Amino acid sequence: MKSTLVYIALVAVCIPLLHAQDAVPAKVSDEFHQVLVKNVKIDGEIGRRLDVTMDNNIKKLHLDKNFTDHFKAKTGPEVVGAFIGMGMLIDASVRLAAYSHDPKMIEIKNDIVDKVIDEQLKNGYSGFYKPERRLWNSQGGGDNWDIHEMAFIIDGLTSDYELFGNKRSLKAAIKTADFIMEHWHEMPDDYAAEVDMHVLDTGIDWAIFRLYKTTGEKRFLNFSEKTKSLYQWDTKIEIGRRPGVSGHMFAYFAMCMAQIELYRYTGNKELLQQTENAMRFFLAEDGLTITGSAGQREIWTDDQDGENELGETCATAYQTRVYESLLRLTGKAEYGDLIERTMYNGLFGAQSPDGEKLRYYTPFEGERHYYDVEYMCCPGNFRRIISELPGMVYYRSKEDGVAVNLYAQSEAKLELDKGITVDLQQKTSYPTSGRVELSVSPNKASTFPLSLRIPSWAKEATITVNGEKWQGEIKPGTFVNITREWTSKDQVVLDFPMDIRFIRGRKRNSGRVALMRGPIIYGLNLDKNPEATANGKRSFYDLRRILLDPRTLSGPESDDSVRPDGTALFISGWRENNSGKADRKHEFRLKLTEFPDPDSQFIYFKIPDYSIEVEDELVDKSGNYLNVD
Repeated sequence: MKSTLVYIALVAVCIPLLHAQDAVPAKVSDEFHQVLVKNVKIDGEIGRRLDVTMDNNIKKLHLDKNFTDHFKAKTGPEVVGAFIGMGMLIDASVRLAAYSHDPKMIEIKNDIVDKVIDEQLKNGYSGFYKPERRLWNSQGGGDNWDIHEMAFIIDGLTSDYELFGNKRSLKAAIKTADFIMEHWHEMPDDYAAEVDMHVLDTGIDWAIFRLYKTTGEKRFLNFSEKTKSLYQWDTKIEIGRRPGVSGHMFAYFAMCMAQIELYRYTGNKELLQQTENAMRFFLAEDGLTITGSAGQREIWTDDQDGENELGETCATAYQTRVYESLLRLTGKAEYGDLIERTMYNGLFGAQSPDGEKLRYYTPFEGERHYYDVEYMCCPGNFRRIISELPGMVYYRSKEDGVAVNLYAQSEAKLELDKGITVDLQQKTSYPTSGRVELSVSPNKASTFPLSLRIPSWAKEATITVNGEKWQGEIKPGTFVNITREWTSKDQVVLDFPMDIRFIRGRKRNSGRVALMRGPIIYGLNLDKNPEATANGKRSFYDLRRILLDPRTLSGPESDDSVRPDGTALFISGWRENNSGKADRKHEFRLKLTEFPDPDSQFIYFKIPDYSIEVEDELVDKSGNYLNVD
């Protein structure tokens, strides 16, 4: 591994906090508590995505031309567009700088933070809009994203304070929030006539409530409870794009994040209803697709359409954030499964394998296209959610124990009560292999629970502790809790059988199956499989008539075209639906690559015998999605 626990300890000396400290205590106790990203180091595919996002994306941005110069000129929004995403870039850069301790990332972080603060006006305004267009002056209504921009500036600057102790950043964040709150009453009655208010000011509720948690200042709480009245926010899940963009998924989940956080500090269960509705729609009403992506053209859909504008990257990022928040709140492994599925498919599929290019949408059927600019919200939200992944691997549990959510080659240091610190190390090639070797090393012999997520697909999983088989129940889709006295260098080995599954298609994909192994979906890259198309035709009519023979399935075999240590499957088949006779010669043999293959265009296929198909493990019609007392 490139990183070591010694290195982590050195970073911890420089930045002593091992977990976030809020000025205000929560009323609701989470089942899991986050570990700050600076106390985790990751290799494997997750670590590689972090590295390429830093090295091949953020470090290569035209920072002055596309970001900071506009804050100095303040001639927007006509010059560059209504939204840049400066706050999102700050937030991602802060977290990646803290995670990596990379001097270049720290330099970038400091540069953009300093320039934004230097260009903040005395009245607290922090943005790039010219005076006559700021706040409520939309010149026609519905095209002003000034508050949206400032919301994420507040958030990014607060992250800088939290992770680097930069008091100047916190002061600037407070000034921006005060500026917005001071002028809130000036909002025209018809301001949100064309676009719903929670869409226009996406992110402001979370950002200002975060300042309350950080500072304890009641005016920020009052804004959430009274001015914005988060208790009363009630937006229906509407199918398709409607007037007012009321079904906008990114904005909806951003509000859910704020409501869930306010619930933690008030205990008012009404704040969870919108999130409950979203989880029901996703898991029981076909709102979530197999890749973890959802929605067409940024809006809710439930027909399982995988073409065109599926899975806006902003929505995918915020879905993942909500899952992570619910994982902490409820301790339900289902949300870890959702994070894992979304991350390895929908999220990583939104980035080129080298990390340089990003997508607006990531369909699973048809061609995918990269975003044509460095700024705007989808690239910004992608960078942010990638920077948050180190905080989704390990947790401190409510019972003063340790929880492992994601499996990846990694190391972390956790602080428990009574002066106990625990060093954790995973050795694994997951998701290439289902074997995970976990080293648990407290600084002194200690009794505490170790919680391990058993993926919902992991039937027949086994666990050994120091070479002896663990005899407790191992139920897929739950956390297994192993409570014992742990001593230095105790070894836990998990083995997840990674059989290939034929997942039943739903709605538009009924009568077809998708191939999965572990959390990864496999798809058809036509450039790698020219024999799959008759006479060079690439119509979806022809592709939907492909019939695969499961008896000929082989793999996984090594394939580095998408990621190092990646995999591919091989399977034979026919072009015609009536070609499934046992003695019929196969017409082609296909190579199926992992879903993030940038040229993957097709994942659902017909097979002769559907008795082998299984339900998607993430489909959950139980009706119990949040499970809070």
